[in-house]
Amino acid sequence: VETLAFTQPSEEANSAAAEGIKTRCDELKLNHVLAEALRTNVRQATADLETIRTETWALFLAVMLADTIKQRRAYSVIAAYSSKKERALKAAIESQSKQIIGAVDMLEKRNAQLRGALFATKTKAVTVCTSAAAARATDTDSGASTKTCTLKLDIHDKADSECTSTDNYEEKLAKLATQINELKTLYTVGDDTPQTQQLTAVITSKGDFTSSGDTTADGTAYCGDHLTRGSASHALGIKELSAGAASTEKKPQGLEENGSCVNSCEGCKDSLVTITAVAASICGAKKNLISRVMAVSTLSAKQLINDATFQKLAALALGQKKPQNTGGNNDKAPAIQLLGSEETNLKDKYFTPLENQHVEFNLGEELIRTSIKSAASGDNYGAALAFSAGKAANQAVQKDIPKGVETEANDDCRGKEKKDDCNAKAGCKYNDKDSKCEKDPAKATKAAPNTNTTGSNSVMINKTPLWLAFVVI
Repeated sequence: VETLAFTQPSEEANSAAAEGIKTRCDELKLNHVLAEALRTNVRQATADLETIRTETWALFLAVMLADTIKQRRAYSVIAAYSSKKERALKAAIESQSKQIIGAVDMLEKRNAQLRGALFATKTKAVTVCTSAAAARATDTDSGASTKTCTLKLDIHDKADSECTSTDNYEEKLAKLATQINELKTLYTVGDDTPQTQQLTAVITSKGDFTSSGDTTADGTAYCGDHLTRGSASHALGIKELSAGAASTEKKPQGLEENGSCVNSCEGCKDSLVTITAVAASICGAKKNLISRVMAVSTLSAKQLINDATFQKLAALALGQKKPQNTGGNNDKAPAIQLLGSEETNLKDKYFTPLENQHVEFNLGEELIRTSIKSAASGDNYGAALAFSAGKAANQAVQKDIPKGVETEANDDCRGKEKKDDCNAKAGCKYNDKDSKCEKDPAKATKAAPNTNTTGSNSVMINKTPLWLAFVVI
């Protein structure tokens, strides 16, 4: 009935986007898309909550502004149902969003780490950029007079470059947002933590570099007794220098183990975010994804009539016994009585009027005129609520005042100490036993019979403002 933010698990073994990872750039991009999809889940739930809350407020106004008891009763139940949806969604956001946002933070930390790993492995042809020779001195390790040749290596390519994903991987990533529930295994490529590749150096020597005379260096990969390597009799230098290839091994990490999320700290290394920690966090987020909750205005009469919660609320409003939840027509009867048939157009009957019906009142010196729907989302909702509640209360009082009743009958009987004066007072009767004047309800009724034809409906009207105040709070 309601649209979910994510699909239910399919028969696929794993998300195609996760299976398609071939490089660290692929993993980095998957993490980014996954983090954004999780953020969207919380954002969508928050937007749904605001929509439902505003609609609920509009329905409360409609209850008080309804022209008939039938309208008021229907709007009351729809408002109560909408309020229940609002509160349920609010509770879900409060209890589940923390786990989801925590997974987003974990993915962002992992990506920062991956960027460091990408730089650490982004090598060019390794070269010696500087060399310097030193005269003989006592070496702390050998304890003898030695010479040193200091060489500085240029390993990393400092130029920034784009992290490019493998062919056709973007197409797989595009489907990831709807495949989160299918995600069972994550993958990383290479070492789980940033590492510089192993270096291999081939050293060449000539003559007796240590005992030779003065030494010099060519500024690159050589030290000797002559500035030119080919002319030196005694020399030391690097002939060849290379870095090992970065690991391209694709390593899997399941989200669950024996039906439970993996241990987030298994394989923890200092403050580094391991693929295991990411898997545990994503597993927790999956279990807390917030499903879409649609506003009542998007539902049909058939959906409401067949909803167990709505059936109970309808029965309550009609003063009937609650449905037995047997699934039969008896359960639906109160809801059908309230809304009509399952073919009733809810939007036209109850929600379009919220846009067309206006309230108009003075707020101090300012004249406010707004539709019910606009009032619910505007700055003057509180004023509109107060005006509507006051209007409903005034209508209820007017309908409940019995015709022909003298105002004097409602006066206090106190002060009529004499028996004759008390009995002559409308609505009062002298109490011989206690020797005092008291109100006499029977006498007041005889003096002014109730000609109100609204019957029990007037009670419903009287109670409506109080009921609304309770729900709004």
